[in-house]
Amino acid sequence: TGREIRKFSSQSHIEALAFTPDGKHAVSNHYDAVKLWDLQTGQEIYTSKKKNSAVTSSIFFLSNGRYFMAFGFQTPVHVWETATGREVGGLSLPDDFHKRSGTIIVSPGSRYVLTQLYERVKMRQEPAKLWDLLTGKVVRELNRAIPYYSVFTKDGSKILSARYEDN
Repeated sequence: TGREIRKFSSQSHIEALAFTPDGKHAVSNHYDAVKLWDLQTGQEIYTSKKKNSAVTSSIFFLSNGRYFMAFGFQTPVHVWETATGREVGGLSLPDDFHKRSGTIIVSPGSRYVLTQLYERVKMRQEPAKLWDLLTGKVVRELNRAIPYYSVFTKDGSKILSARYEDN
């Protein structure tokens, strides 16, 4: 119908929003914090301060809704536990990440993340990296075949990649 159902009030600028998978809550991402909201009452459930304050442009829930992650230009990838707002992990991407383009692909089950970065200024692609999302450590680096596009198999045990070869 287009009519407003509920209004949420926040003192700081909201950079990104996401619904929980069950649709009962929403997370708002701010410069220095993330907030969990009850959609039925409009009340803030918690505010969790970020370890590294920076502008983040994306926020989404991992497959089971137990965790959510946020990232953007010049920021590491942060991972929070939805129920408590406790930051539980993340990835430290390169400092000059904002000069690069690329993709972040989450595995089924949301345990691993594949990053593929392309440095636009030098026109060079970097090896893709497979990260353990909860430890924040690189599990494997794909040096031999640097992919342009990748996807996890349904069970998450394999990665299918395609790349362009200049002859």
